Amino acid sequence: MASATETAKTYVAALEDGNGEAGCSVASTAMRAQLTELAADEGGEGGCAAGFALFAAEQPGVGGMAVGEVEIGPWQEADSGAEPVAHAEIGYPDGADTADGMTVDGLQLPYQDGAWVVDADVH
Repeated sequence: MASATETAKTYVAALEDGNGEAGCSVASTAMRAQLTELAADEGGEGGCAAGFALFAAEQPGVGGMAVGEVEIGPWQEADSGAEPVAHAEIGYPDGADTADGMTVDGLQLPYQDGAWVVDADVH
């Protein structure tokens, strides 16, 4: 099983490279379905991988992204029975995304079905 840090690094590298296979390998089931739908909406084939490449091309700040500190919950109440969630800091050395420049953002990584996954909204 990959650690939350490895999952975050795989996802960021996939965004940087537009690598749909790698990106889909760490995406949640729901995110993979959204990526497949995105590819279909754009008239393309290739399912999740094609959708991820389209998604990656539209993301601001791609180019020099780096994974920083990764912390695992507790984001939920201890007795909730919910799966843990990790939070990964994502650094943008060039200060992308805002007029003032954003140097750090975050990525949530839920633990689902025995693995840390990325569950980003694709729409």
